[in-house]
Formats: sequence, structure tokens, C-alpha cells
Amino acid sequence: MGSVTGLAVYPVKSLRRWPVTEADVTLRGLASDRRWLFTDPDGRFITQREHGVLATLTAEPTNIGVRLTGQGRNPLVVPVPQGPGRPVTVWRDTVDAVDAGDEAALWASSAVDMPVRLVYMPDSTVRPVHPDFAASGDHVSFADGFPLLLANEASLNDLNDRLEAPVPMDRFRPNVVVSGFDALAEDGWKRLRIGTVTFRSPKLCGRCIVTTTDQDTGERLGDEPLKTLTSYRLIGQAAIFGVNLIPDTVGTIRVGDAVDVLE
Repeated sequence: MGSVTGLAVYPVKSLRRWPVTEADVTLRGLASDRRWLFTDPDGRFITQREHGVLATLTAEPTNIGVRLTGQGRNPLVVPVPQGPGRPVTVWRDTVDAVDAGDEAALWASSAVDMPVRLVYMPDSTVRPVHPDFAASGDHVSFADGFPLLLANEASLNDLNDRLEAPVPMDRFRPNVVVSGFDALAEDGWKRLRIGTVTFRSPKLCGRCIVTTTDQDTGERLGDEPLKTLTSYRLIGQAAIFGVNLIPDTVGTIRVGDAVDVLE
């Protein structure tokens, strides 16, 4: 048995993490996590993979929506928008989202230095998890593919022992960080309980160039830790770090909660 040492949400996909001490678990992920998205004018998602500057922008969840901030920029409070949806695309999925309006679009476009729209996923939109890894009814927000991502502190320590310069956990953008387990123990997990909430772990997480991006400055910092991960954690075409989770129940999880591997 281990414990939760960190929790974070990412209200706008690919923007800076927002650390929390507790979070409500919904069937599509943590409440407030990746319900908002920046898109190009055609409705296709944009991320740190192409635009490292997104790491320098913060979206703080509020009781009416989000508050956007960035260095040298006036904050902007954006309420959850109402109205008809329009199609937006995340990877191979096209779903309906509600546009947050021109003021938010101007703020985002100035920050990213390209035409950008901000959109919101309403409760009525259901984006299924890939059927190869899901049960009927599993769905997800604008996250890459799964409702939550969990990372193990011991696995990061193991990676950092192999690097010339250690990297912080925020490079991997997990929702849940745990301790008290051996390095790479998470590879074998199928079901676990965090506090009172149970989850399935259907797939290890393949990593991308975002892991090479400083999450404070948005700067690309060479090819680490991806190069080293590839040398000893390559499965198929993917360098692996962390595990994806799908909730089986809902509830609240907190920093300090026990983590119990059930299968």
C-alpha cells in the first residue's frame, strides 16, 4: 500500500498544471480537468507539442469557469459558455464543444501568437475512450485518451538516476502522484483504489516531446528525458512513463489518501 503525494488538474488542455489537495473524481476524469481546449480556426486542438508557450499560461478553475493568466498579460475570467456546440477535433475524435467567445479568443491568440479559439466541453458531449481499452460507457474529457494519468515517485527517481540532469515530475503532467511503491511497480497494476474510489489501469502511458519542455518557461531542453526513457522503457513505438486510469466509481480523492493495489 502506498499513498497520494500530489494531485493536479489541467483545466485547459496543455496549459500549466493547477495543483490541488483534493479533487472530485467523475467518470470522465477529475472535475475541472481538461474541459477547456485551445483550437485553431478550423477547430483542431493545439498543444505544447507544437506550441511550448502554452506551458507559460495558467487556467485557474473558478466557480463560474476559468481565470486565464500569463506573464505580462491582464488576467481574464471566462465563464462557462452556453449555446450551441460546434465540432472540434482531438486526435481522431471529433466532438461538439461550445465556443467561449471573441474576448477569450483574442486573449488566447495574443498569448500563442496565432489565431486561437477557446472552447468548452459541456456535460452533454460524450467522447468515448478507445474501445480497445475501455468498457461500455467509458468516456473522457479533452485529455489525450484516458480520464486520468498516474505517476510513481520511485519510477521518476529510477529515471533520474540514469540522467545527467534530473527532471521534475511536472514534465510528465500526471493527475495523481503516488509514493510507497517500488520503481515500475505500476506496470503490473490492473485495478487499484485511491481513498474510496476504484480505478482500472488499462494501458501504460506512451510519452512524447512534451516531456522535454520546461513547464515553467515553455523552452525545449534537448532530447531528455525522452532519449533515456527510450533506451530502457520502449514498448512498441512508445517510451513509457506512468499509467492511464479509468474510474469505476466516483468520489473525492485527497493528498495523503491510501493507494491500494487490488489486482
